[in-house]
Amino acid sequence: MPEGTEVATAAGDCQQIFCDGRGASNVVAADEPEDDDNPCTSDTCDGTAPIHSPQPGPCPGGRCDDAGRCVPVECTRDVECGSSTECYRYTCDNGLCAEGPARAGTLCNMQQDQCDGAGRCIDCVNSGGCGECCVCAAGGVCVPV
Repeated sequence: MPEGTEVATAAGDCQQIFCDGRGASNVVAADEPEDDDNPCTSDTCDGTAPIHSPQPGPCPGGRCDDAGRCVPVECTRDVECGSSTECYRYTCDNGLCAEGPARAGTLCNMQQDQCDGAGRCIDCVNSGGCGECCVCAAGGVCVPV
């Protein structure tokens, strides 16, 4: 074949092949990536290799996760995940429910007691909760140290 004649390649393979006129061929990168039909990836070419990079955003019936998968949406508001307390919180983070205790020493009960880091509000006077990260002031009020 004459030099410069394009040889058929697979659609989306990120390359074009041309005859060199001496019985061999030259491969040239082309910017026509394969569409993987995944709404959670961005289809591009890296040289002659197709790349399908995860891409955040909505997808049919859910949202795209960091791995490029479409996952169902569990929530749109924190309250849909559970009933939070001062020391244990439920949150809606990017459509998924998460839960966990407040940091130890977080003040609770109108700032008179403190969270223990395990989801409980410890009474400053009766349970000795102030020994770790706050001191009891007048009236049994915890004051951070």
